[in-house]
Amino acid sequence: MAKFDILTFATLTPCYNILNPTVTCPSNITAEIDDGNTTAVVEFSGETAVDNSGHDINVTCAPPSGSTFAYGDNDVTCSATDPEGNVGTCSFTVSVQDTTRPQARCPPRTFSEYDYGNTTANVTYIATATDNSGYVNISCDIPSGSVFGKGNTRVTCTATDFAGNQDTCRFRVTVRDRTDPVVTCPPSQTVELENGNTTIVMFDGESATDNSGEEMTVTCDPPSNSSFPLGETIVTCFAMDASNNVGTCGFKVIVQDTTDPELSCPANLTVEYDFGNTTAVVTFNTSVTDNSGHSLDVTCSPPSGSTFESGTTEVTCSTTDASNNEGGCTFNVTVQDTTGPVVICPENVTVDYDYGNMSAVVVFDGESAIDNGRHVLNVTCDPPSNTTFGEGDTVVTCSATDFFGNVGFCTFTVSISDTTNPVVTCPADMTVEYDYGNTTAVVEFSGESVTDNSGEILSVTCNPPSNSTFEDGEHVVTCSATDGTGNVGSCNFTIVVQDTTPPMVTCPAVLAVEYDYGNTSAVVEFSGESATDNSGETPSVTCDPHRILHSGMAEM
Repeated sequence: MAKFDILTFATLTPCYNILNPTVTCPSNITAEIDDGNTTAVVEFSGETAVDNSGHDINVTCAPPSGSTFAYGDNDVTCSATDPEGNVGTCSFTVSVQDTTRPQARCPPRTFSEYDYGNTTANVTYIATATDNSGYVNISCDIPSGSVFGKGNTRVTCTATDFAGNQDTCRFRVTVRDRTDPVVTCPPSQTVELENGNTTIVMFDGESATDNSGEEMTVTCDPPSNSSFPLGETIVTCFAMDASNNVGTCGFKVIVQDTTDPELSCPANLTVEYDFGNTTAVVTFNTSVTDNSGHSLDVTCSPPSGSTFESGTTEVTCSTTDASNNEGGCTFNVTVQDTTGPVVICPENVTVDYDYGNMSAVVVFDGESAIDNGRHVLNVTCDPPSNTTFGEGDTVVTCSATDFFGNVGFCTFTVSISDTTNPVVTCPADMTVEYDYGNTTAVVEFSGESVTDNSGEILSVTCNPPSNSTFEDGEHVVTCSATDGTGNVGSCNFTIVVQDTTPPMVTCPAVLAVEYDYGNTSAVVEFSGESATDNSGETPSVTCDPHRILHSGMAEM
């Protein structure tokens, strides 16, 4: 084909433009929905048109840039028309989407008390959510207003927007018991002090209720039936529920003392004058008991230990306890003289018979009288001193009378008896030789005698008696006599039996012998030596030299 110039062609030949412009669209657009809407205002640019005429051509898009696009895919068509009316188009997609998750907002941890009488609670709460679309639904796995059990329960809430995007949040619902039990105390009470420093007080009526509905045990401190001191004591009662919540209340126990002490005076006293006075120093004791148990001081007027005048005096005693309660009592002290004199007798008298009698004239003295008035009084004794008292015991009564006629007396005993032993006289000591032919001796003695204060004639007995046989050696002879009262007198003397006479020895006749042959000595045998003794014994005879025994055997 031959080449030719277009202009030339156009000039030479009429031409017509039948080609559509070429329109170029922007790329497909993906946009998020605008906040608070389910649409998006989308602006775009870059759409262009090229025409073979070379003219600039306007491109128009529908919907135009800046339009509000609905959620989803939206087709946009762009077109351009050249001067000849040829139209070119293109299209692209504006996709409006929601990829933003909603934001779920749970309440903070929720605490709830038990519903009254239960250990559960009906709990309401509010969970919220926000979404860029402005539209969102939120639901929880345990709805608000449900009954929750004791303890911790996890609640999960889910927010879902219109596009199905989801977000979750979680929170805890804690059902607990933080409510203290309601404790009711008995009313305050006032009691009287018992005997002692404390009083045992009993009370009842304490009670407790709890929101859990459980039965409660109430403990009081101090407990009922405790000892309460004088004064005001606060009693605290408390109860603890299963969740360790404690409820308390208090009331007063007032222990008072309005009881007077019990003061006991002695019975009326009657006392004698003090010695030498018409008055008397009187001591006495009182006793006091008080319901407080305390020791109390007692004041008496006149006090114990005072000097009381003759006659009757009233004594008034009083005491006051720590609570100013008063006790009192009275009694009388009478001072008088009804005491007889104190008569002092001699010691008991024991005397022997007067010699030759069975009686005795007895002289006594030392009787005296002491009176509480210190008066000198005469003492009379019956029988009187220097009277003859018969054998045996005689009671002597001594008496004295004071100026008020009060009589005092004493007694002692005069005993007349024989307590004197007879006087026995023994012979003189004796020394005698054996009787011939014996080693003993028959000894005769005499001269023993006896005298007695009674004048009785008594016999003397000796042991061994006279004319007894006494062995060799020393012998004590006891002579004794007994009077009619049984008193025994005795004496001793000694009899010595001895042998002072030597035996009579008879020797052989004188011997004349020759020397033994070859010696200037001789062995000589002799015999016939003998001895006699007053004892009758045959004595052994010993000869010297060679001490040849009478038996014929030499003594070694």
